[in-house]
Amino acid sequence: MAERVAIGGSYNVAKASEPDQNVFGWFSVAALADGSPVADREGDVIPIEELEKASHEFVRFARASGVEHNGEDPDGELITSIVFSDDIIDALSTDGTTGEIDQELASIMKARLPRGWFGGFHIPDPEVWSQTLASGKSSFSIEGYADETEESR
Repeated sequence: MAERVAIGGSYNVAKASEPDQNVFGWFSVAALADGSPVADREGDVIPIEELEKASHEFVRFARASGVEHNGEDPDGELITSIVFSDDIIDALSTDGTTGEIDQELASIMKARLPRGWFGGFHIPDPEVWSQTLASGKSSFSIEGYADETEESR
């Protein structure tokens, strides 16, 4: 039987929009653009397929953030979320009128983008916004649990 383990990672905020109180960045990266897997702080690897499933569950049922994973008092609201898998990169490379994939664009994106979960949160409370920025907490950190398998080690 697989062991239940904590998963998580920490990634810097890529953009903070002061007037809108929005922050954007990588929530989690499963693999670098060259395909090299990225291990979390416990040394576990989250396959992109599993990360995508987890992101869908988060979007469907949670959509909130909290300082230090405090789920009891959410302080942010999810405003955008996309998992960059090969399938999504192909979809993003599709011409909206013809439906054809621009193979050159897809190849460039696959060669440059990590496979991972990117998104953004709105922090509605100005006090929480300023405390977060002033405290130097300029990163996203996901939290969750998974069943450990041989492939994740």
